[in-house]
Amino acid sequence: MAGAGLGSKTSPVPGVYNVGSGLATSFNEIVVALRESLGFSRGELPTDYFEMPPAVRAFYQDYTCADISETMTGLGWKPKWRPEEAIAHYARLLKDGLCR
Repeated sequence: MAGAGLGSKTSPVPGVYNVGSGLATSFNEIVVALRESLGFSRGELPTDYFEMPPAVRAFYQDYTCADISETMTGLGWKPKWRPEEAIAHYARLLKDGLCR
């Protein structure tokens, strides 16, 4: 997020900006990125799926994707990493004890 505040514009436009990836990423894609980067096979670390409680269902978003067009225009910023790459990189840092 700090990188977004330091976008390429010398005079950024003040505002509230989305600093997501601009790419929809499914839960399964996140799980695969974590599993692969941590060195676990699907059999070693199976994903436990469960039915969503009805009380949560009313508020749950099935699909989210940040629109970063204003961020690119106002700050001159765009993400350097795809979501699965960033997740894998961070997971490896955690695994190697380089982040706490």
